[in-house]
Amino acid sequence: MTPHIIANMIFWGLLISVGIFVYQAIILPGIRLHLRYRVFRLRDQLRRLVIEGKIEETDQAFHLVHERLNFMCSSLHRLDLFRVIQASSKLDEVSRERVANYVKVIESSPAELQKIFKESLEVVALALTFNSLFFFILATACLFVVVSLKSGLQVVKEVSIDRIRGLFNVARKLFQEKVDADTAVAFFSPELATV
Repeated sequence: MTPHIIANMIFWGLLISVGIFVYQAIILPGIRLHLRYRVFRLRDQLRRLVIEGKIEETDQAFHLVHERLNFMCSSLHRLDLFRVIQASSKLDEVSRERVANYVKVIESSPAELQKIFKESLEVVALALTFNSLFFFILATACLFVVVSLKSGLQVVKEVSIDRIRGLFNVARKLFQEKVDADTAVAFFSPELATV
């Protein structure tokens, strides 16, 4: 390797390190705080349903969602894609059936409680996305490299932006399907915090 290449590697490595530091230490805590406030708001809405008499405090769906919202208040920083995939893969059939039963209980609850549950799943998905942002960037870069190598560098120069967007949208759709399947598991999984 020439000194010029080494100097470029050091420069870009330093620049990437500073970018990661700024995101992890400055930007991400603010995003997490915003998400935590959304969880507090959802929990307050859930409690208001009990106060207004729309659901009973002894209702199983209320307890399930309330418990998980309390867990999310203190554990949003732990929700990343790696942990969710790891916890999801370690779940046995009994645990998967338990999650399916929880979802059935929520589906049989009043519409207001179902709305709160769906919004909490959105918060989980956002936490997964922002906590795993560099994984997404790395996966996108790897996808671009694989596409570049498969199609040849000459063809990549001729590829239009629309084709690259199409490939990115296909990859995003496949990834979103996996995230949607694992989000309910992440919401109800107590194992997630211990991974």
